[in-house]
Amino acid sequence: MNRIQLIFLCLICLGLIACGDDDDTPETTGPTGPSFSESCCANPPIDTIVNGINIFVPNAISANGDGINDVFAIFATEGLARIKKLVIGSNIPQVELLDVEDVLVDEFSWDGTDLDGNLEAGVFVYSIFLEDEDGNEIVLQDEICVRTGGLTLPCVDNEGNCGYGIQYSVTTGYNPNLDTFEACE
Repeated sequence: MNRIQLIFLCLICLGLIACGDDDDTPETTGPTGPSFSESCCANPPIDTIVNGINIFVPNAISANGDGINDVFAIFATEGLARIKKLVIGSNIPQVELLDVEDVLVDEFSWDGTDLDGNLEAGVFVYSIFLEDEDGNEIVLQDEICVRTGGLTLPCVDNEGNCGYGIQYSVTTGYNPNLDTFEACE
């Protein structure tokens, strides 16, 4: 078992990975987990500086096809070379949704679909192994909330904590006060 598989297994065992129902308006993240509304955007987006590189990883995507916030991507200032490995998955049921290796950061995005191309709404855990231009490894782990349901999304308990890619600029960084252009009810 390699290091990435071990970390993913540990996250599963700790119950840090949650998954929603397959329909467009998920009700729960699993039989014993918190509701989708409680767990979506429970953690803030990653907004950090590592080795002088400003890195932003959103904690939500809308996946509603309007062209705004529809994909999960990694945003960074210069200095980030590539994604060595990225895994997105769930534990209820235990499913690996995405597994990519050796991709340039600027060329990566995920639209919320599983390995078979089906759109998966829910809260999923990810592990990202990045490499900067000097060959240093950067490891990021957290959750991404995939929201579906048309142009108006179902509101979640932590709505104000949802951070989307449109709120990041290379020149100014992440600004949670910028409009997300996402409506909920």
